[in-house]
Amino acid sequence: MSNIKKANIAGVGPKKRRIWILWIVSLVLAFTFWLYATSLDNITVEETFNLIDIEYDNTQIKQHGLVVQSISIDTVNVTIMGSQREVRSVSKSDIKAQISLESITQPGEYSLNVNITTPDKTTLTAQTVEKVTVTVDKSSEKIFMISSDSVELFGWNLGSGCHFDKSTVNATKATVSGPTLELDSVDSIKVRTSSIGNATNGQTVAAEVILIDKFGDEIKSKNLSVKVNTDILTVKLSIYMEKTVKLTASGKHGYFDDSNVSVSPSSVTLIGSPEAIEKISYISVADIDETKELTDRSFTVSDISLPDGVRMVATDGSEVTEAEVSIFVSEIKHTYVKIPAKNVELLSTSGLSAQTDINVLVRFSSTADPSLIGSKLPVSCIIASADATSAKEGDEIPVILLVAENFRDSIYILDMPYTVVVGASQISDNTPSIGGEVTPL
Repeated sequence: MSNIKKANIAGVGPKKRRIWILWIVSLVLAFTFWLYATSLDNITVEETFNLIDIEYDNTQIKQHGLVVQSISIDTVNVTIMGSQREVRSVSKSDIKAQISLESITQPGEYSLNVNITTPDKTTLTAQTVEKVTVTVDKSSEKIFMISSDSVELFGWNLGSGCHFDKSTVNATKATVSGPTLELDSVDSIKVRTSSIGNATNGQTVAAEVILIDKFGDEIKSKNLSVKVNTDILTVKLSIYMEKTVKLTASGKHGYFDDSNVSVSPSSVTLIGSPEAIEKISYISVADIDETKELTDRSFTVSDISLPDGVRMVATDGSEVTEAEVSIFVSEIKHTYVKIPAKNVELLSTSGLSAQTDINVLVRFSSTADPSLIGSKLPVSCIIASADATSAKEGDEIPVILLVAENFRDSIYILDMPYTVVVGASQISDNTPSIGGEVTPL
């Protein structure tokens, strides 16, 4: 009983005492682990870094007109030592392998030490290459001119019927410099672009200069350098489209069909920018007024209207600059319709009236009812009028003729000079109301 009272007086019961003990044990264990981890970081370890590039500075011999032609070995494996913490933080780029060219003033072969630099708090323990043989040659340069013919384009996506045209390069020359022996193998250059997907006309893309030997193979050498006369080399893509379309001669009124008009050549291939060509479905070389075509004839059109930058070629690839249009009307049915003088509506302020009949030449359209073509036409199919407000008796004045609405799909009036004589007397009503027989023109 007295022991229980003493524990209560101390303020620590059995349960709380166990909690305090566990907390103290945990603290001790955590501290112990921390000490262990710290001791591991301070352990000395080694690590090997493979394929470290051996570097050199060409500017050290450039003043003597020299350049490195080759190096016997261009990488080295390096082993370093240090605390685990320090070594663990080192990357391959932190280690430098270098050779010095300062003592070289003449072409030849030189055995040079490979100097390794490691990060602070680390020590070099091993390197696989101590010395390398460096061949030094006289430095030379070649100048190559750049043109659209130098451009190589690979891997681009083009639309249907599209092709690459001659592209534009923003540089005119490339200077290639390096060891004379290697430079002698460079025969030409190419300007190559890297594909970035769909090509569009006028698109500007980055490019690089590729060195080519006399066999047409690419030369890859880190000893040869290229400079162009621009900061960033670019190519402006030029794309053309090829599209075959029909040549036509358009009728002003739509009365003719293919049996009445032909064009030679009947079709051509258009070549030009996609923007100019893709919406073209045909080329009309002439506008024909069917009412003025009275006989069969042919004529040459040399001023064919095309969008800017678009040209036409024939199937054999030759340039097309003109077309021959042939019109055939002799087989189309024609007839005369006699319009009596009394049917001419005359606008007059002096009581004049029409004195002569009018023979109107009409042609049947391709949509005319065949039964109509074989019959006589009524006079009412033509509406005739004339303005006589300034005329006097005996004058011959022009007549305005129109096809009546219900005949407009069947006939049209040929464009000829139609006139009527006006006078004061009235014409007797003794003329027929039916036109003439249907005959060829």
